[in-house]
Amino acid sequence: MCGFLANVAVWKVMAEVNARVPEDQRFTWWWWTIGKHLRLWREHKRLCPESHWRLYSVLSFSMAIILMIAALHSTSKPDAATQGAANRQIAREL
Repeated sequence: MCGFLANVAVWKVMAEVNARVPEDQRFTWWWWTIGKHLRLWREHKRLCPESHWRLYSVLSFSMAIILMIAALHSTSKPDAATQGAANRQIAREL
């Protein structure tokens, strides 16, 4: 969900910039690279300093990354009950 919100925020940023630049300098929806993202952020900051969409995009993307890391971290640890049962089973087999 946070990743989707981050994309919506980037689309809003792009729409704001495209509304203020000449036709030949507009951003297209295809082939996004790091350089294109950086240029979009620079142009948006220059043309729309009052807009908060850059902040919303960064926060949404950061939350998506944090939630993915938390989900991976929580699934990688065995809980204490499972670990204790496994240790007792190994001790009985020895």
